[in-house]
Amino acid sequence: MARKPVVYIDMKAWRKMLAYTDIVKDEVSGLGEVEVFKGDFYIDDLHLIRQFSGPGSVALDQAHIAELITQKIKEGDTTFSARLRCWWHTHPDFNVFMSTTDTDTIERLGIRTPWVVAICTNRKREVHARLDIFEPVQTTIENLELVPSELSGKFVAQCKADVARLVRPFPPIVSSPWQSPYAKDGYWDNTQHRWVTFAEANARATIELTSKIPLGGNYELVRDPNNPRSWRMSKIVPKEVIPVYAKGTPPTPPLFEYPPYIEKKSTETPVSVPLTPINGDPKKDETKEIDASDLHKMFNEI
Repeated sequence: MARKPVVYIDMKAWRKMLAYTDIVKDEVSGLGEVEVFKGDFYIDDLHLIRQFSGPGSVALDQAHIAELITQKIKEGDTTFSARLRCWWHTHPDFNVFMSTTDTDTIERLGIRTPWVVAICTNRKREVHARLDIFEPVQTTIENLELVPSELSGKFVAQCKADVARLVRPFPPIVSSPWQSPYAKDGYWDNTQHRWVTFAEANARATIELTSKIPLGGNYELVRDPNNPRSWRMSKIVPKEVIPVYAKGTPPTPPLFEYPPYIEKKSTETPVSVPLTPINGDPKKDETKEIDASDLHKMFNEI
C-alpha cells in the first residue's frame, strides 16, 4: 500500500498563515507556491490576494491574481503560475474541514491545474490539509500531515538542481566492472582522472583512428563494429607467447655431436734426485729437477 504524501510548509509561510488567521476577524484566503519532491509537497510561500471577506465565505479578485502572475513573469519567474497550486483559507472560530463551498472552490481550481493542495486553519492552531488530483482520474486524499519545515520547496529544488549538475554516481564499469559493463553517457578514464562522455570518446577515436580506449588496469572500451556509437567494456587478455616452430615442424636435433679435441697433458709430478759432485768437490752438492723420462734414461745408462 502506497504511503500518504506529506505536506511540508516553509516556516516563514507557516507564520504568515497563522498571523493572517489571528488578524482577520472573518474568513481569509490566499494562494501558495508548491514544489513536488519524491512524492511529497513543499509549500514555499503564501500570497494574500485582494478579496472580500465574510463570516462564511470569501471572494478572491481574479484581476489581482493575473497581476501577480504578470509581475512574477516580468521578474523572470516563468514557472510561477505552474507552482501556484495551493489554496488556503481559514475558519477562525470553528472546526477545520472542507465545506461544500470549499469543495466547489477546489473544483473550479481544478479546471486550470492537474492537482491542488487545500489547507484550512483556525485560531486553535488546528489544521486540515487534503490533496485533490484531477488527472487522469479524479482522486481526493484527506487528512494529510502538514509539517512546518526549514526545507522549503525552492531550497530543495535548488539543491536538487545542484546535485544533478555536479554529482553523478561512480560508473559501474570502474567500481565493479563485473556487474554492469555499460555506462549511460560516458565513463571514468583512469588515465586522465576525469569523466569522458561517449561523444568525446567517439570524436577522439575518430581522430586517432582507433577502436579501443584503455580504462586503466585490465579493462578497455571497445567500439561495436556494428554500431559505431556503441561501446562495450572488455578485459584485456595478455598475448600468449607462441614458439616459432609451433607454426611448423620443429627442427630435428643432430643424433651425435663429436666433442672438441682437447690436448692431453701429463699428470706426473716432477721429482728431485741427487747428482754426483761437480768437479770432484763434495762440498758443491747440487740437485736438478728432472721428470720421469729423464730418470728412466739415467737408469738405462747405468
